[in-house]
Amino acid sequence: MKIKKNFDSKNILLAITIILFFTMYILGMIIYHDRGFANLQNFLNLFISNAGLIVISAGMTIVMITGGIDISVGSFVALTCMMLADLMENKGASVGFSIVFVLVIGIILGSYKVGLYLI
Repeated sequence: MKIKKNFDSKNILLAITIILFFTMYILGMIIYHDRGFANLQNFLNLFISNAGLIVISAGMTIVMITGGIDISVGSFVALTCMMLADLMENKGASVGFSIVFVLVIGIILGSYKVGLYLI
């Protein structure tokens, strides 16, 4: 039994994104080969250092695929990051408490924002 996958607009955009990513990485390896850009650890660092952006973009992709748009994600990320930094640096809170507190505040504010959209 053969399974044939059709390329619809979502699959084509994903394929274009993957092709562009690898094309740019290969171009970087060619241009910066003398600086160690072709190192495997450098490739992995692209995903490690951008993990937060990858998670946010995955969520935004789901929102856009379902037909919505939400441009406030960046402001929520900035708000929670600054709250986390302030709690740990200036208030002397522990890491665990700070993370839980910021997640709760983010959930409350996010739920409030979604509630405003539903009205």
